[in-house]
Amino acid sequence: MSLTILFANSFLKKSSPFILLFLTVLFAAPDFSDAQTNERSTLRVLVLSADDGTTITGATVMLTEPNADTLYARVTDVHGFIEFSNIPAQDYQVHVSFIGLQTHREIIELSPGLTKIYRAELESDTAELGEVVVSGQRAGAVRRDAGLQTITGEDLRRVPSAGPGGDLTAYLQTLPSVVTSGDRGGELFIRGGTPYQNLVLVENMPIIKPFHISNLFSAFPQEALSSVDVYAGGFGAEYAGASSAVLDVSLRQGSMRQHQGQAALSPYLVSYQLEGR
Repeated sequence: MSLTILFANSFLKKSSPFILLFLTVLFAAPDFSDAQTNERSTLRVLVLSADDGTTITGATVMLTEPNADTLYARVTDVHGFIEFSNIPAQDYQVHVSFIGLQTHREIIELSPGLTKIYRAELESDTAELGEVVVSGQRAGAVRRDAGLQTITGEDLRRVPSAGPGGDLTAYLQTLPSVVTSGDRGGELFIRGGTPYQNLVLVENMPIIKPFHISNLFSAFPQEALSSVDVYAGGFGAEYAGASSAVLDVSLRQGSMRQHQGQAALSPYLVSYQLEGR
C-alpha cells in the first residue's frame, strides 16, 4: 500500500487563500497469477523397456485421478518422452501401456510449482489370443502426409542386398520414382531431381555421399536403423537445403542391460555389431 500527499496553493477568492489537500491512497491489488502458477506443476515421463533399457516410442501415457476417469492422455515421442505441463498439483494414477508389454500403474504425487521426472519400465507380456477375424471397411479418406513413407528396420530385411543383412539403398531402389545410377559412386535420383538436391539426415546431422559402389550398399545397415522417413513429395521448412527429396534417418538404440553382438560375412562385405552398457 502506498500513500501520497499533495499540497497545492490556490486562490478561490482573492481575499481568502485556500489550501487544497489531496490524499491519494493506492492499494496494491494482490497478484493472483503467481498464486495460480504455484498451484500447478509439470510431469515429465520417460518410458523404457525393462528387458534392454531402450526407450519405447508410441507408448500411451494416461493420468487419472484414483478410481476416476482419464484426465490427460498422450503418446511418447521417438525418444520415449512425454511432458504434461501446467497441470493441477495433486495425486494422479499413471497408466503406461504398449502392445506386447505389461501395463504399468502407479500413484504419484505432484508438488505445487515443481517439475517431477518419472521413469516407467515396462515388462514383457505374453498372452494367448483367441480367434481373430480381420475385415476391411472403407472409412472415408485416410489422413497422412503427402509424399511421406516411413521405413523400418524390419522392412529392409525383406529386400535382398549385397551385404549380409538388409540395407537402405537396396530397399530404396524398390520404391516408385527412385532411379539409380550405374556409375561407381552410387547415386539416387528421386522424382527427377539430381542426387545433390537430396538431403540425407542422421539424427538431424547431414550426411554426404551415403551410398557407395554402384548402390550395392550404403552407410545404413538394417541392424543400425530404427526408422527412415522418406519425403519424396513435399516437406516442411525444417528441411532447408533440399529441393528434391529428404531421407530422415533415426538410429536404433543399443541394449542398456547387457552386452551382445553378431557378425556376418558375404562375398562383398564383412559386418560386426557390438552393443551394451
